[in-house]
Amino acid sequence: MLMVICILILILAIGITLWIRYSANMSEEGVMFFGVLDFLIYGVFIGCLITILCFMPKIATEHTYDTRIEIVQETNMQLEEQICSAVEKYLEHEENVYDKLDITTAIGLFSVYPNLKSNELVKQLVDTYKANAEEIKGLKLEKINLAIYKFLVYFGH
Repeated sequence: MLMVICILILILAIGITLWIRYSANMSEEGVMFFGVLDFLIYGVFIGCLITILCFMPKIATEHTYDTRIEIVQETNMQLEEQICSAVEKYLEHEENVYDKLDITTAIGLFSVYPNLKSNELVKQLVDTYKANAEEIKGLKLEKINLAIYKFLVYFGH
């Protein structure tokens, strides 16, 4: 769409430039008016051209979005496996501790419970998983915006 508008604006600007240049019986006010109009039309043309040039790199890299989404999803699958493994190991450890639990060890255990290292590992894995999920969401939104960019530039082909 922008390409079509850009081409039409360029044709209009060239036409007005040629008309001003070769019109013998135009008054000075007419030359001034059409000169300013021609200048504005060229400005709009340059604006459309810059907009097209800004959208083109995003459109040109469209095929990479699916690959990037797949890579992040694979990473999340690996993180899910690591989280499950860490939780299972922690539960096994916790079960062994509770089997051998007496009152003196229970007090010590509950005082250090928040500082268990496996708990921190799981927190880090979950945080990474959440960050990857946000990245996937962002990539999908960018991919949706590509359809708008393509429509604006050239009717979505």
